[in-house]
Amino acid sequence: MDEVEQEEWTKVAQFLNSTKEEENEEFRDFARRVLLEFSSVADYIWKTPNFIEHETTLEQEKLSAYFPLSGNLNADEAMLRLRKQRWALESHKLFGLFPNLMAVGNLFVSLAMFEAHCLRLARLIEQRSSHSVASGRRRGVSKIFEFFSISNIQHFTLPNARQVEAALSIRNCLIHAEGLLSWDKNEESLRRIIGKGTYLSPFHLERRKKLGRAINEVVIVTDDLGDRIKIDNDYPFVVTTYGQSYLMAAAQMAHRIYGTAAPT
Repeated sequence: MDEVEQEEWTKVAQFLNSTKEEENEEFRDFARRVLLEFSSVADYIWKTPNFIEHETTLEQEKLSAYFPLSGNLNADEAMLRLRKQRWALESHKLFGLFPNLMAVGNLFVSLAMFEAHCLRLARLIEQRSSHSVASGRRRGVSKIFEFFSISNIQHFTLPNARQVEAALSIRNCLIHAEGLLSWDKNEESLRRIIGKGTYLSPFHLERRKKLGRAINEVVIVTDDLGDRIKIDNDYPFVVTTYGQSYLMAAAQMAHRIYGTAAPT
């Protein structure tokens, strides 16, 4: 954690732990819920690759259990051939299909949770202001970002706002034809984001450079249909932390503006 992140989390801790009689607690309670739920989901995402390790061990054990060697040369040759065929199938799933399904599914879950919490925060603000989410002209979570802005919570001043928007664009592309770029209206923007690695925060980009680590949580691969997006499981993990920091900061800002207002 760098000095900037340390300072931000110090402010978060002060916000979560302070109480004043003249202020209501709804925004603080919301931030506490975000801290707990997003940390729990991030932990789940971090641990899901353990499933692959566990299943790999099981499948390797099954090879000798299902196709035992007897010492008979001809029989053993047939068993070894069957082992090879089964392992070709299982290894394709364990090291290709399953990790991809895991990463994409985890990204969808993380961002669905983020969108739901954005709406919860918007509802709290609605109850204490003259602004309405329904009056926005945009759709989906963009409507809520618009609502935040008219409520004096400027979307792009919040931590990791651009990385959250990049994640939403990547998620939307993955929904259609498994990330086929030519089917996405934001193809040029997505190629630029992935090429420059700006789906990661400046802090994470700088850290990758210092460690000499490749920036490959999101890549473009080519198959028979064309170029498509592919992600690994590290990406939904880091996206969950981005969503958490964004919402915590938004809750703090909303508390400063609306924390003494009574719900209507």
